[in-house]
Amino acid sequence: MVTKIVCLMASLLIAASVLLAAIGFLGFALYLALLAHLTPPIAALVTAAAAVLAALLIALIGRLIARRAKPRTPKLGDSGSLAIELGKILGGEFSNRAAAHPYSTMLTALLSGFMLGASPDLRHILRDLVRKL
Repeated sequence: MVTKIVCLMASLLIAASVLLAAIGFLGFALYLALLAHLTPPIAALVTAAAAVLAALLIALIGRLIARRAKPRTPKLGDSGSLAIELGKILGGEFSNRAAAHPYSTMLTALLSGFMLGASPDLRHILRDLVRKL
């Protein structure tokens, strides 16, 4: 599975590089075509303006597509959605309590850090608990 993803990412990176080179050659071809009608500095300015205009057009199209796309909201039937909602509720509650009692929060964090630093057994228990999760 990982090999398949790595191969896909490598092929996409190579394709993007080739596309970038092709866009460069198109810009150069536009410059050469304009040289027949304009002076070299003016042809370079027109080519640069065309590139900037194309970039702005691509950004505008991307913004319109992103605006129309609906955000995916997890349904209650999804496997992880209940955990997500519970995490949001508990995280907000812990944040509110910590903001309401900053000195107690700091003292609790300091004491728990001291206990974990002083007791190797407690560190190993906590490490094993985190690994099981």
